[in-house]
Amino acid sequence: AAGSVIVQGGTVGGVTLGTGISLGATSTVEAVDPLDLRINGLNIYDSTNNKHIIVYCDTNDNLAGHGAVGTISGPTASYGTPVVFQSQNLEYLGGAYDSTNEKVLVCYRGYDTGQNFYLYGVVGTVSGTSISWGTPAALNSTASYMSTQGVQFDSNTGKFLVCYQDGSANSAAAALVATVSDTSVSAGTPVSFDTTGSTFHHCVSYDANAQKFLVTWTRQSNYYAYAAVATISGTSVSFGSTLNWYSGSSYYQRVNYDANAQKHLSVYPLSNGNGLGAAVGTISGTSVTYGSATNFVADTIASSSPEQTYDSTAQKMLIFANVGNSSPEPMIQYEGTISGTSVTVSSGTTILSGNNYFIGQSTYNSSANKTLVLWELSATSLDSAVGTLGDLPLTVGTKYYVTTSG
Repeated sequence: AAGSVIVQGGTVGGVTLGTGISLGATSTVEAVDPLDLRINGLNIYDSTNNKHIIVYCDTNDNLAGHGAVGTISGPTASYGTPVVFQSQNLEYLGGAYDSTNEKVLVCYRGYDTGQNFYLYGVVGTVSGTSISWGTPAALNSTASYMSTQGVQFDSNTGKFLVCYQDGSANSAAAALVATVSDTSVSAGTPVSFDTTGSTFHHCVSYDANAQKFLVTWTRQSNYYAYAAVATISGTSVSFGSTLNWYSGSSYYQRVNYDANAQKHLSVYPLSNGNGLGAAVGTISGTSVTYGSATNFVADTIASSSPEQTYDSTAQKMLIFANVGNSSPEPMIQYEGTISGTSVTVSSGTTILSGNNYFIGQSTYNSSANKTLVLWELSATSLDSAVGTLGDLPLTVGTKYYVTTSG
């Protein structure tokens, strides 16, 4: 070691905190078997109340929709009692936080004839460690089939963009504008933005600088990834031209906004169930362009659908996936740093191994400067842990060694 530091109090500067996330103790949201967290699990950050709303389907409870409020305190998370918002038969969840009305909007497909397979929305209000739900409302009047609902909030207009699969129009990609009022939600007229055939896994990222959305999705005909820019005006939405940004089997792709770089990062499988790649998207007017892709996991290595969240303090994208040619696959965390139209992705850090951990959404908490990591444990419980990036817990009176690089 090149030197040492004795922490006497106050703050310590000039010390690099290292790389990778370290997890605190595991906290169980609920001891249930959640339905496929990749398309039915939400981890929504309520920036007003500094809470996380975990939303999921319970396979042991007739596919009922549950929501629980999580609180981060230091390296741990605790949860209030889950509250049901739909008693049975729902799937394909999407949701986001409304910072204008201080509400949560959750959208889903009603999975039975009584709900007509319509797209529904329900408004949640957080109070302390609990959440109350309004009455679910149908947002469209046609069946919505196999799809993940992409939902994001536009802080400029105070509206939500909801993207989904329209079962009445050759399973086309469709979108509508949703408006929250108190505990109710209403929708504008739906618009189809890709009518070439069946589409799925619609993802939405809001660009606060451009005040527009980047929407990405997959066509079932070739499993290629496509993107377009969406603009809200009143209760209507319009789309720019469609871009084929990845010609590969990108079944479960994700897109998130980097507020520092003012760019969007898409992460995706290189082939069905193998490898991971990332590419940077830039909005200009009503168009989007993508830079060269970075393959950070080889296509010979089994990989689950990736999840990611933006760490606004570190100004990095935190990427999570189950990666490895062993069973069970460990959960690996990567860090993506955007520069211009390219991204550099760190080598992975193993954060969970030894059991069948199936990745869910991980969401950054800007107040706590922590990330709440969500996963399912072997179809027995929905669990989480608080992640600290570059963990170096500086404790008063403790000696730490510093390398020559700082």
